[in-house]
Amino acid sequence: MYIKKITTTLALFLGVSVTLYAQNPEKSAKEKAFLTAYHERDSIKVIELGEAFLKDYPESKADFKADKAAGISYSKIYMNLITRAKVGVDTKIKHYYDQLNYFTTVELYYRQVYLFHLHKLKPAEVLLPRSEVLLKKLNYFRAHKPVEMTDIPEDQWLKTSESNYFGDLLTHISLLRVTGHTQEALTIADEALSHYGYTIASLNEDVVLLLKTAGLEEKLKKALENSVHANQATVPMLDMLREIYLASNKDSNDFEAYVESLKSQEGKEDQAKEIAASMIKKKIPTFALSDSKGQLIDTKNLKGKIVILDFFASWCVPCKAAFPGMKMAMEKLADQKDVVFYYIDNQEHGGDYKTTVMKYMKDNNFPFNVLFDNIGTKGMNNEVVNLLGITAIPRKMILDKNGYVRFDTDSYWGSPSKLADEIKIVVDLIKKEG
Repeated sequence: MYIKKITTTLALFLGVSVTLYAQNPEKSAKEKAFLTAYHERDSIKVIELGEAFLKDYPESKADFKADKAAGISYSKIYMNLITRAKVGVDTKIKHYYDQLNYFTTVELYYRQVYLFHLHKLKPAEVLLPRSEVLLKKLNYFRAHKPVEMTDIPEDQWLKTSESNYFGDLLTHISLLRVTGHTQEALTIADEALSHYGYTIASLNEDVVLLLKTAGLEEKLKKALENSVHANQATVPMLDMLREIYLASNKDSNDFEAYVESLKSQEGKEDQAKEIAASMIKKKIPTFALSDSKGQLIDTKNLKGKIVILDFFASWCVPCKAAFPGMKMAMEKLADQKDVVFYYIDNQEHGGDYKTTVMKYMKDNNFPFNVLFDNIGTKGMNNEVVNLLGITAIPRKMILDKNGYVRFDTDSYWGSPSKLADEIKIVVDLIKKEG
């Protein structure tokens, strides 16, 4: 039974969508059909119900404002039809290609290309043609604003469409490189560089690896130097640059100075100012945690040390993405014996997470001092993160020699070299204060 009348108070509480249902029972019928189709678990029925929904309520005749208010999403219907069918995803994408709306295309690329490539769940050879098809659709939308975006201002639409297209183009370049399509990848990389410049470390790494494969040595050196100038360099890139540098310079001790000379002076000054403005002084409770060998580390005993704490989990992709930068920071500060790093694993599920964590560290050559949070709520090792109020990871805290938190950040922007500089700048600022 559908609501025919609602009081003013109830309408105000429930919002516009309830008013729409009350005024137009057909919307409620559409919502019911949507919910039935979307939540169906049977793999055969979900296809039948999804196709019936599209037939009864064609998207071409949809009232997008009303649908949004009612929580009706054509993208969710299409995602079910494409990803839950017994036939392959690629076959279904091609079948529904002309009908795919913008949101579905974006979500398909994210879930069926980007995540699969990131986690290596599907071979790049399988993902590349899928990527090509979806990118073609995204490129079409750049020039043909979709009807569901009619109410979005042109400048906002341009920003959104460009962001999604070029963001996915980065994944496509990586797929082309991995599958050996070097020249095509270089051509598309030029398009990406024209949009981003050298501001994306992952793109820069793909570019230099492609240039190295192609044997373009001069362009390789220039790309490496441009990447360092923007402070968007990865460990393999710095290794390549070191090799090039040592080919004509015998003294390896001068390499770090050379790297620093390449970095944008303006960029270094801006980063230092930004970090200085974000410095804090906050007292936190002391705590004690055990390392992989059972040795207890108590923060009460770390007075007189600058302590860098990196909170992570084995399932956290950005946490692990930041590890190369953290390793670089450790190497930069290796001769400063009053600076210590601890990596605190937390929010894990399952009983064997310690073995998983330490195997990952060994396999990837991360010589980290790993501590494991104590068991807290819901059977997870989250006692200390709860104590400190940490709700998002990766999270990095830097404590001064008196145990005060002086720097606290929960983000990673993708550049190992910039992250390493960030850590060193904070340490230098703390030491400068005395």
